[in-house]
Amino acid sequence: MTDPTAIPGERVCSFIERIERIDEEIKALNEGKKEATAQYSKEARADKRRRICSSVRNWHSKSPGTAGSDFSDGHCERNA
Repeated sequence: MTDPTAIPGERVCSFIERIERIDEEIKALNEGKKEATAQYSKEARADKRRRICSSVRNWHSKSPGTAGSDFSDGHCERNA
């Protein structure tokens, strides 16, 4: 007598292949997520540097005797 709840071998292989494909898709998505997070982090740090430099420039321009400062220390360049 055959078991009515048994799954045919072909069907089992189909499920396994589907799971493997989904695992590969998940790996690819996680790599993309990692790359996007790294890019965001890099750009956020650059944006923070720009905001700080802008604040420093504004402070320098309002401070007496510092007009025309060239920010030659390399941290706050005009085109940052």
